[in-house]
Amino acid sequence: MQIEHTELSKTFGYDLLDAAAATDDSTFLNVVLDIEPIPCSDDPFLLHKTTRREVYETARKRTECDWHPDIANIAVRMKVDDRWIWRTPRLDCGLLAGTFRRQMIEEKQVEEGIISIDDLVRAQKHGDPIICFNSVRKAYRVRLLIREHKTEGQV
Repeated sequence: MQIEHTELSKTFGYDLLDAAAATDDSTFLNVVLDIEPIPCSDDPFLLHKTTRREVYETARKRTECDWHPDIANIAVRMKVDDRWIWRTPRLDCGLLAGTFRRQMIEEKQVEEGIISIDDLVRAQKHGDPIICFNSVRKAYRVRLLIREHKTEGQV
C-alpha cells in the first residue's frame, strides 16, 4: 500500500476568513440551522467522514432543506473578553475535525469553544460574520436560515 498526501497551503488564515467575511451579501450562501441537536458520542460514524449519513439526512428532512448541503466546518466572528476572535465548535460538539480546521487551530487562527444557537442567531442579527470552510471550497460567508420545526401531529 502506498499513501500520498498534499501539503496544506500556508495561506489559509485570518486573511482568508476576513476576506470571506468582507464579501458582498449578494454572494452569501444560505445555510439552514437545525435547532435539534444530533446525539454527540464517541460513535465513529459521527466522528469520521463516512458514507453513513442517516443522521444528517434526517436533519435535512426535518428542516425541509431541499438542496444538498456542503460538508463544511463553521467559524463565527465574536467578541470574547474585549477582543474579536474566530471561534469554531469543539469536536465534542458533534462535528468532523477537518484538515483545514486542525491547521487553523494549530496556527491559532481560530479558537475552539462552544457556539450556541443563541450565538448564531445573535451573529446573524447583528451582521457578525458566519463563515463555512473546508479544504475544497476554502472559506465562504453564509446567511443563516432558521426554519420552524413541525412537531408530531402538526400539519
